[in-house]
Amino acid sequence: YKFKLNSQVVGVLVTDVKAGSKAENFGFERGDVIVQVGEESIKDLQTFSNTVKNAKGKKTLVWVNRGGIMQGLVIK
Repeated sequence: YKFKLNSQVVGVLVTDVKAGSKAENFGFERGDVIVQVGEESIKDLQTFSNTVKNAKGKKTLVWVNRGGIMQGLVIK
Protein backbone atom coordinates (compact mmCIF):
# COMPACT_ATOMS: atom_id res chain seq x y z
CA TYR A 1 0.00 0.00 0.00
CA LYS A 2 1.43 3.36 -1.04
CA PHE A 3 0.38 6.73 0.25
CA LYS A 4 0.10 9.30 -2.53
CA LEU A 5 1.10 12.48 -0.76
CA ASN A 6 1.81 15.85 -2.25
CA SER A 7 5.32 17.00 -1.30
CA GLN A 8 3.75 20.16 0.14
CA VAL A 9 1.78 18.22 2.80
CA VAL A 10 3.07 18.78 6.34
CA GLY A 11 1.89 16.73 9.30
CA VAL A 12 1.89 13.22 10.74
CA LEU A 13 0.78 10.37 8.49
CA VAL A 14 -1.58 7.76 9.95
CA THR A 15 -0.23 4.47 8.57
CA ASP A 16 -2.52 2.11 10.49
CA VAL A 17 -5.67 2.22 12.62
CA LYS A 18 -6.40 -0.82 14.74
CA ALA A 19 -9.98 -2.10 14.77
CA GLY A 20 -11.74 -1.17 18.00
CA SER A 21 -9.05 1.37 18.98
CA LYS A 22 -9.69 4.88 20.28
CA ALA A 23 -8.28 6.19 17.00
CA GLU A 24 -10.90 4.25 15.03
CA ASN A 25 -13.66 5.40 17.38
CA PHE A 26 -12.58 9.02 16.91
CA GLY A 27 -12.78 8.57 13.12
CA PHE A 28 -9.14 8.37 12.05
CA GLU A 29 -8.44 6.43 8.86
CA ARG A 30 -5.31 4.98 7.32
CA GLY A 31 -3.77 7.62 5.06
CA ASP A 32 -4.98 10.62 7.09
CA VAL A 33 -2.39 13.32 7.66
CA ILE A 34 -2.80 15.01 11.04
CA VAL A 35 -2.07 18.70 10.47
CA GLN A 36 -3.43 20.41 13.60
CA VAL A 37 -4.38 19.47 17.16
CA GLY A 38 -6.27 22.21 18.97
CA GLU A 39 -4.40 25.42 18.17
CA GLU A 40 -1.07 23.67 17.49
CA SER A 41 0.12 23.01 13.92
CA ILE A 42 1.65 19.56 13.64
CA LYS A 43 4.95 19.39 11.78
CA ASP A 44 6.44 16.20 13.20
CA LEU A 45 5.75 13.24 15.48
CA GLN A 46 7.33 14.92 18.53
CA THR A 47 5.03 17.95 18.27
CA PHE A 48 2.04 15.63 17.79
CA SER A 49 2.93 13.47 20.83
CA ASN A 50 3.46 16.47 23.11
CA THR A 51 0.27 18.21 21.97
CA VAL A 52 -1.90 15.10 22.41
CA LYS A 53 -0.39 14.48 25.86
CA ASN A 54 -1.25 18.05 26.92
CA ALA A 55 -4.81 17.69 25.55
CA LYS A 56 -5.50 14.38 27.31
CA GLY A 57 -8.94 14.27 28.91
CA LYS A 58 -10.14 17.42 27.12
CA LYS A 59 -12.30 17.52 24.01
CA THR A 60 -9.94 18.70 21.29
CA LEU A 61 -10.46 19.36 17.60
CA VAL A 62 -7.98 17.59 15.33
CA TRP A 63 -7.69 18.59 11.68
CA VAL A 64 -6.71 15.89 9.21
CA ASN A 65 -5.98 16.06 5.52
CA ARG A 66 -7.89 13.14 4.01
CA GLY A 67 -7.18 12.83 0.31
CA GLY A 68 -6.74 16.59 -0.05
CA ILE A 69 -9.89 17.46 1.92
CA MET A 70 -9.60 18.90 5.42
CA GLN A 71 -11.77 17.20 8.04
CA GLY A 72 -12.19 17.93 11.72
CA LEU A 73 -12.28 15.10 14.26
CA VAL A 74 -12.99 15.53 17.97
CA ILE A 75 -10.79 13.55 20.36
CA LYS A 76 -11.04 13.28 24.11
